[in-house]
Amino acid sequence: MTKRLLVSLFAVATTLSSMSAFAVAPTIFDLPSVQIGDAEDNVGTDNNLFQFTNAFKFDDYVSDSDSTISQLKWSFDEPDQTAPLSGTVAWFTVNGMAAELVGTTNIANEATAGGVNHINPIRELRSVSQYASFRDIVFSFGPPNTLPYASPTGNPQIAHAAGKVVRFYVSDGTNVSSKDTLVTTVDNAFDAISGGFTFKISSDDGFTTNITNTNSAGPGWFYSSSGGTNAGAYDAANTALRINQTATGNANQFNVSGWTTTLSDWLPYGMVGSTNVVRGKFWVFASGQSPNTANIVPDLRLKLQNASAVACELEVLARNANATEDTRGAELQPSSNASLPSLYRLDYDPVDVPYLASNGASQGFGGITRTFEAYNIGFPAVNGNLSLAQSVIGVYPAAYIADGAALTDQPYRTYITGPTGLQNFNGTDYNAYKVSGGSGNTLGSVLTTPPIPTVTYNGSTGVTLDSSALADSTDIYVASADFSPIPKAGANWVTSDYQGAVKVDVNQQYKIRFHLVSSRNSNLQSQIRVRARSDRFAWAVKQEFGGAYPTNSSINTSIAAQTLPGINCLNPDTGTLPGGTDGGWYTVILHTPLSADIRPDVAGPITTKMPFLSSCPGPGVGNTAGTANENIRRMIFFGMDIVDSFSSGANKNLEGGNVTCDQVEIRTYNLLPD
Repeated sequence: MTKRLLVSLFAVATTLSSMSAFAVAPTIFDLPSVQIGDAEDNVGTDNNLFQFTNAFKFDDYVSDSDSTISQLKWSFDEPDQTAPLSGTVAWFTVNGMAAELVGTTNIANEATAGGVNHINPIRELRSVSQYASFRDIVFSFGPPNTLPYASPTGNPQIAHAAGKVVRFYVSDGTNVSSKDTLVTTVDNAFDAISGGFTFKISSDDGFTTNITNTNSAGPGWFYSSSGGTNAGAYDAANTALRINQTATGNANQFNVSGWTTTLSDWLPYGMVGSTNVVRGKFWVFASGQSPNTANIVPDLRLKLQNASAVACELEVLARNANATEDTRGAELQPSSNASLPSLYRLDYDPVDVPYLASNGASQGFGGITRTFEAYNIGFPAVNGNLSLAQSVIGVYPAAYIADGAALTDQPYRTYITGPTGLQNFNGTDYNAYKVSGGSGNTLGSVLTTPPIPTVTYNGSTGVTLDSSALADSTDIYVASADFSPIPKAGANWVTSDYQGAVKVDVNQQYKIRFHLVSSRNSNLQSQIRVRARSDRFAWAVKQEFGGAYPTNSSINTSIAAQTLPGINCLNPDTGTLPGGTDGGWYTVILHTPLSADIRPDVAGPITTKMPFLSSCPGPGVGNTAGTANENIRRMIFFGMDIVDSFSSGANKNLEGGNVTCDQVEIRTYNLLPD
């Protein structure tokens, strides 16, 4: 309603053009409303820094049939103050620039004149950045080193929260058009946009009724187990899907089981395409542990996946056979209050292979399913319930995490091949082994005796993991490469290295891109994984591809063969790097573990909800007094693996792993509001 009332102040045409017969004016689409908050910078201290970096990308909201979009010129005007204030006062800068015109009367006169002052504006916004970055200069005037700013109060706070409808202009040098949007400033809130980059929900399951199903093709959710002592049931009292785990009593056994959406509840790939990213939201709580201690709660795994061919996973492995680490991990575990469950987000950027596009209208045939699992390997005392209280799946525009949309004031890293790139700096960053003798829910033995895969580094081509020369076996072959977040041996890290490392922070998300290629046919590959983690090993996201014959389903084999790197790979995002184009870019999206949504059952700021993790050195901070683990706790670590083979298809013996990584990129973004 506020926006509609303010728009009425500008009851003039929003398309302004000089009357040229030789050119067509650009057209601006609906711009998103912008909320400038300060909560992103209020970690421990209320800094009142009201700036919104990279709120939206100019090029995403304009078209022009006879001009190059990237060469269009953007500017803006700002009207009088709104009630309960009055007068002609500027509130905002965009990309560090003031408005061309300030004042409602001036803007009305400009409309009558055909926007002449904006055809070649003095303050051209896109020359600074292709993204619009806002700052409230009333509440946050001057350079950031004046922090903290005074907290907004009284009528200014009320007026800025109601906002102004500012007018943006775009010009091709001859013609100009305009569009209005609402800009507000809200104290102790997060930066947000609406009506532009929005999260569009496909399914919202609250489990107020029992929608479980034993038929995976029917409506609802179905339960499955890989063996062990777990059981699944609908919890009517708490309106949730429950997984109950009894203690195995055996450190050589595992329990993995969970609930998965049935075919009718899959997200159609057609809702995703190459222009969107999938987000799953899972509200989880724990109960029934005996004794009721943190190191007894089952670990949690959440999945978004295309059939049984490609999966994106969040693993919350919040225990380690160590009392100190268990205390740290407890900050990430599900709430024990069924009325205040923990919220975990998982984003998935599918590889847009032709099979998915050609079957995009169907919920099956490559659609995206959700899975919620209790996950326990090697902890014999773990027991009790994990319950899913609600689950949502939807999409948001991929432009939100475009390369150029990354936060410019946060570290960005490219790890390339060569002496300072992806090599085995610490002598222990590459590993190869085999798992032998496992069956049912019993773990096998981990052996490093040959034959095992190879991991090799080449300064020209990258890091290659290879199991393709190994004979078919009942053993599982694994090769792993963990890449250092700082391109030197850990013993040589200095303060500036810690300051420049990419680290997790409040209300942020991260994009880690791996460029993978292979000389092997893609339809002969074993499973390949790329991954990222933080909080040591407690918080990890993985994306798993294949193997080429994950099951006997032609759907799965088609998706796997088109997705896996190698000859005949159909990943459209190839890039041009030394390793060639038999593969492409593969994207992992990591959400920060430093999230208040994980601890809704603990009152107070993030420093109270997660006292340990929030106190560890964050972005831009060097090493501090304490243990080495504390100084690296918030760093993002990343790596890749081949697994040969977990597949169950009849042709799984044809699989063999071979993959080369020649580049990794990491970028930081504000958390997309949802």
